[in-house]
Amino acid sequence: MSGQVEGHDTQLLVGIADERTDKVIEYAKFVEQTNADGHLLINSFYMTPTEEEAFHQFKDVNDVVTKPIMMYNNPFTANVDLENETIYKIDKELDKVQYIKESTGDIRKVRTLVENTDLVMFCGSDDLAYESFAVGATGWVSVAANIAPNSASKLYELMKAGDYEAARALNKDLLPLCEFLEDSGKYVQIVKKAMDLKGLNGGPSRKPRLGLTDEEVEKLKGLMEKLD
Repeated sequence: MSGQVEGHDTQLLVGIADERTDKVIEYAKFVEQTNADGHLLINSFYMTPTEEEAFHQFKDVNDVVTKPIMMYNNPFTANVDLENETIYKIDKELDKVQYIKESTGDIRKVRTLVENTDLVMFCGSDDLAYESFAVGATGWVSVAANIAPNSASKLYELMKAGDYEAARALNKDLLPLCEFLEDSGKYVQIVKKAMDLKGLNGGPSRKPRLGLTDEEVEKLKGLMEKLD
């Protein structure tokens, strides 16, 4: 993938996750040797690190890389919702951590971090994209954009242009898909099935993920009708 973006304006961040800091550093050093533009780093998850342990994992990676880091805060998959004070400390002390993907689903946290840090805010909750842009998010790490790229990018463009009425109308059509993705627990399967429906050969998900039910497929088809 890093070879595909070489020489293009497209920016590629490589996701890194592991329970062991030494393995995270190993992966980060590998990324440093590629054409990728940075790292997307989430804290270790299974052992539920303390706030101090999570900070030090980010610090240990920060101290050995030259490319920027996007901090990924997702309590639903990482078992930790980083406290605001921890994020403030990371922002203040770790120079390579320059972005945050905020996926708590708490718009108040998005607003607070925008107002109190220098981190570039990216929405990580598809169903809060409109609201996140309204309170100062710069970008959107979007699952829905894999299914309806034109609709998702149009929402971004309208919000950045300050055309909130048009953006709200578009969001009304896009939001049900985003809520389906967020609420189903099957976002991988949904994206792959949507690719199949568009003739892009998404294929089956790796087990243990199971495919969508017939009812879910019909729901997905209906949600896609107004989007492109």
